Amino acid sequence: MKSLAHAVAGAFGLTGFAVAGVAGVAAGNSAERVLIFAVGAMVGCNLLGNAMGGILEKLVEQHLETYKRERPTEDDPQRAEVMAAPETATAGR
Repeated sequence: MKSLAHAVAGAFGLTGFAVAGVAGVAAGNSAERVLIFAVGAMVGCNLLGNAMGGILEKLVEQHLETYKRERPTEDDPQRAEVMAAPETATAGR
């Protein structure tokens, strides 16, 4: 599967094309004019979606890193340190 940024860019581009196409037809423009503007909107929205998708991808990566750091798994070497910390604190009582 391609990256999240590419998926968002594709969705933005197709949405821009569809919205521009419907708006052009509803306004009574010629087919040539509608297609030219719809393709332009698709390119512009694709570029915008690529930028937005890149930002979203980075945010998701940062969230996952934080989540994994705060909730280690059983096979994670840091889990032993995290799980042993409360036991050593109560051992001296």
